[in-house]
Amino acid sequence: MEKSGQTTVIPKGKALVVSHDAGGAEILSSLLKLNDMPYLLCLAGPAVNIFQRKLCNKNNYSLDKGINQADWILTGTSWASDLEYRAIGLAKSKGKNVVSFLDHWVNYKERFIRNNILHLPDEIWVGDEYASVIAQKDFPSKIIKFVTNFYFEDIKSKIEKIEIGKKKDDSVRILYVTDVIQDFSINYYGHPNYFGYNEYEAMDNFLITVTKKKLKKYKIRIRLHPSEVNGKYRQIINSHPELPLKESKASSLFKDCVWADWIVGQQSMALIVGLMAGKKVFSCIPPGGKKSQLPFNNIKEF
Repeated sequence: MEKSGQTTVIPKGKALVVSHDAGGAEILSSLLKLNDMPYLLCLAGPAVNIFQRKLCNKNNYSLDKGINQADWILTGTSWASDLEYRAIGLAKSKGKNVVSFLDHWVNYKERFIRNNILHLPDEIWVGDEYASVIAQKDFPSKIIKFVTNFYFEDIKSKIEKIEIGKKKDDSVRILYVTDVIQDFSINYYGHPNYFGYNEYEAMDNFLITVTKKKLKKYKIRIRLHPSEVNGKYRQIINSHPELPLKESKASSLFKDCVWADWIVGQQSMALIVGLMAGKKVFSCIPPGGKKSQLPFNNIKEF
């Protein structure tokens, strides 16, 4: 994940930072945390707690008021909300410069479309070489700019500081990270089974696959996506009483990744955190489902 091309300069003036989904919130909050720049916030969803945890911010502006008071706009690229999409359209209608930071490696163009209407920002920022290559396929190259991904810097720093005690046995510790698949399929493709599976089928397939591997000793920890509610998978978990699994109680994804030997999921950002923590990382997708689009060769099929 090395830099490719020239790093752009962060614009001068006060930014309105608009964020909803967890992936974009992590990147944007780390950018603010590690840079001395004036900003206002317009937050909703999982982003509220993420910014509060990292920056202790309390002021949260409405979209209209924030755009009016800001010099330029910086957004995430949520799929679970249209907050950033509306911010792009409204800001451009008022002549404000808009920048969006791509926080993942899949479904780039869909992040800027609602009701078949495309709203592109003035600049699209990418934080690694993989994202840059993918973005070049979907957007005009002149608006794509490379920016240091300060969330990656945050990840490295936090992982290095976490101390996990020595294992008391030789069991394989498996962290399974969930992903919100069904809602994404409905919101973007109008069909709950666009990917050929949903998150419930994915988890059930993972648990069945673990059983087939016949590992001598192992422990499974389930970590929910930030937008999911506790107990969402309780029925599936209870249907596998033979497996040594628990829902994660760790305060952060980083602690779970350091605890684990293997990290398993579908296309979650958590898999990339696992790679950065030096863990074995796997994509586990049910038979017949669309394969993972994450462009990292060291993510293996489970």
